[in-house]
Amino acid sequence: MKNLQYPKRFQSYDDLENWLNENNIEYSNLYVFKNGDWKYTDEQGFCHLYRNGVELTKGVKAKYAWSYNNSDWVYEDTQGFEHLIRNGVELTKGVKATYVWSYDNGDWRYTDKQGFDHLYRNGVELTKGLKAKYVYSFDNGDCYYKDLQGFDHLYRDGVELTKDIKTKDVWSYGNGDWYYRDENGDLHKFDKNNNRIY
Repeated sequence: MKNLQYPKRFQSYDDLENWLNENNIEYSNLYVFKNGDWKYTDEQGFCHLYRNGVELTKGVKAKYAWSYNNSDWVYEDTQGFEHLIRNGVELTKGVKATYVWSYDNGDWRYTDKQGFDHLYRNGVELTKGLKAKYVYSFDNGDCYYKDLQGFDHLYRDGVELTKDIKTKDVWSYGNGDWYYRDENGDLHKFDKNNNRIY
């Protein structure tokens, strides 16, 4: 697609598809993201991701690529490792990530070769020293991880809300309310100030 002239943003999926066909570009798996980015797979099976008329995946052989709502993007290399990019900088540089995800709040995570998850915020690993089988970051900034025994640990501002509690089901709401379900299946809900609701 080098030296081809086209609009920075297509008005519709059909416009993009027509443009590819008019330029005799062989493609499959054409996909347009909500943020306007788009991608396609070429005849060799490599994925090409574009933003505002520029190929983000230029110079790499991407088996897969994805664009997130927060403008981060990721590609999978030919060895099966994923690379998360933010503002032109690779966040996963130096690690071998088998899976990555970027949250709308700016937090991001990756899974290492041993299957453990690592959660980052503002360049700091929140899961440092932990063996997390799963991590999740909520829009309100709360986050939790699942330990090797399958128990969930919910954190807010560096403090564990579920300390000394054994639970395999936690959730945090946008207004700050949160809950956990105990081993008997009973639900315990708290407000943002940790006052019990029920």
